[in-house]
Amino acid sequence: MIVVDDDCALSSPFKAVGRRGLAGSLFLMKAAGALAERGDPLESMVHVLEEMKRSIGTIGASLTSCSVPGINVY
Repeated sequence: MIVVDDDCALSSPFKAVGRRGLAGSLFLMKAAGALAERGDPLESMVHVLEEMKRSIGTIGASLTSCSVPGINVY
């Protein structure tokens, strides 16, 4: 299993949530599918995907604040 944690905004170990998989997880899933289709062994796939994961970093941004369903902010 590969844990995708490419979120650069939450790199501190003191964050309660931890790092999340964002857009970088798409590239890892596509690569995993291509490796599986090619017939690579699982150990080889894990090695390649871990190497890819180390070089991927993404950060989320928005133009407005988020709204949590069920909570009024007025």
